[in-house]
Amino acid sequence: MATKGLRKSFLLILVVLVTLMAGGQAVFADNGETKPLTAPPPDMIQPLALYTGYTYLLGSSIAVQDNTGSMRISVTTSSKSSVTTIGATVQLQRYTGTAWIDVGSSTTRTASNTSYLTDYVDKVVSTGYYYRAKVTHYVTHGSVNESEIEYSVTVLAS
Repeated sequence: MATKGLRKSFLLILVVLVTLMAGGQAVFADNGETKPLTAPPPDMIQPLALYTGYTYLLGSSIAVQDNTGSMRISVTTSSKSSVTTIGATVQLQRYTGTAWIDVGSSTTRTASNTSYLTDYVDKVVSTGYYYRAKVTHYVTHGSVNESEIEYSVTVLAS
């Protein structure tokens, strides 16, 4: 009898250890948290960027907020002085478990004759997947066109 109980305990511990070694996310989703449908992507954090070597483009930032069924992507692009056009093109990306893929079409926000753009885009997401924003920040002034790509933090859609 004691051997049977010991064997059950050992198997339970083994299941817990295997789960933890595999990321610890799949088995215990009964606590109300969203269960991921893929492995998590590699960490990459770049929430604020400052650019050097440009005539106009100065810096940018991205903030991502998960709202059940959608994601709000807030962007800021700044230039060193007032430019003809300042903008940000937002592309939502989903992690497949091995690669990032574009989801839906991109959305562009622009402002004219200013040095600062701040705006947001709402995108539809599916629960259980990891998402990020790929944003191309850009400025145009006279014959000068400058741009940089920035990625947001990763968010698990709930």
